[in-house]
Amino acid sequence: MGVERAAYRTLHTPVSSGATLLGYTDGLVERRGESLDAGLTRLADAALSGPTGAKELCEHVLRRLLPAEGRLLDDVTAVVVRLL
Repeated sequence: MGVERAAYRTLHTPVSSGATLLGYTDGLVERRGESLDAGLTRLADAALSGPTGAKELCEHVLRRLLPAEGRLLDDVTAVVVRLL
């Protein structure tokens, strides 16, 4: 994605059974003229108020955070994984 050389480190974090992981791209939380903290707060509020099923939670988060139709200024991807 435009980076020729980058150093990455591996991080291992234990995740307990029943946990929900939400992955997303910056287009879901970033808005021009607004702090990133505002977008992250919106995401946390949507995730915490959503249903427990992975598919339903993903749809809920997207409904709550996507701007009005046709106003998307960046790519958006969200993935929800529920660990059994």
